[in-house]
Amino acid sequence: MQDRKDALIAASDFVQQVKQLPREISSSAVATVGRLNVFPNGVNVIPGKIELLVDVRDIKTKHLNELVNLVIDTGRNVAKKHEIKCSIIESTRSTGIKIKKDMQNKIEKSMNSLGIEPTFLSSGASHDSLIIGKYIPVGMIFIWSIDGHSHNPKQRSTLDDCIKGIHLLRTLVEKFNEN
Repeated sequence: MQDRKDALIAASDFVQQVKQLPREISSSAVATVGRLNVFPNGVNVIPGKIELLVDVRDIKTKHLNELVNLVIDTGRNVAKKHEIKCSIIESTRSTGIKIKKDMQNKIEKSMNSLGIEPTFLSSGASHDSLIIGKYIPVGMIFIWSIDGHSHNPKQRSTLDDCIKGIHLLRTLVEKFNEN
């Protein structure tokens, strides 16, 4: 039994460690293992191969790079500890985009005109603004999600919050050059 090379045990060790890594880098860093594929995925077969994806984000490029390197090092260390092979493929690494203060002010002014209290936050997700923001000024408007769920099947917003978002966007567009 002790000679088994169970890739799932190693993967679970890695997942547990990844959860702790962002706080070593910054308060805005996140790392999530969102997909795990087990091979051969039989109920009575020791997993010989695991494929998993790690989503790593931070609003600062320096912190993002540090966290990616830490995740990679952790993967290699876990593989060594469990005496298994580890292959790492980095599919994408994107630097963030900072929303210009002028755009934030325009959005805030539009929110205030509608009696909506603004909340500013950073988003590490790869929204369209990341791509088009290289060419034109961008801004993002988020509406509340019930219980804070985002990017998962539990994500829901009230009709009232959706309508507020529509009115905000309309106001922003109509008064864009005035703001």
